[in-house]
Amino acid sequence: MNRALIIIMTAAGILASSCSTATTPATSAPPIDYANATFTREFAATGTQKALYNKSLEYIAESFKSATDVIKYQNPEEGKIIGKAVTSWNSLTGNNVFYTFVIEVADGHAKITAKNIYIHTDNGQDVPLWSGTYEGAKKSIEADLANYEAWVSK
Repeated sequence: MNRALIIIMTAAGILASSCSTATTPATSAPPIDYANATFTREFAATGTQKALYNKSLEYIAESFKSATDVIKYQNPEEGKIIGKAVTSWNSLTGNNVFYTFVIEVADGHAKITAKNIYIHTDNGQDVPLWSGTYEGAKKSIEADLANYEAWVSK
């Protein structure tokens, strides 16, 4: 009887171990390179390159206090505008997010990219994005990019 019990227990152990599922390590996203973070919004847009370029200029003129201070480069033939922007990241602390935006338009197509992103802190320091600021900055910048898309898509 003891021998039968040992055989049954051994068989049950082997069966249980062969039925268990092997755990595979979860694949995680690659680490974020905060210092070189970029955000892009690319979309189909109705209009010629010239019309979309002009709409982009209108967006900048309506969205910023001084379009001439914001725009750092513009080329209608390329359909390209480069500018500097600031958006509120944390209104409680006074921290703002500064970034370079690049608008590129072509017939039926528009793209805006935010890059060279940094935080200007309430104590006057400019610091690159880091894990504690990334999500807030991302939310603010993506809202700006969505506003651009909505304007150009009117």
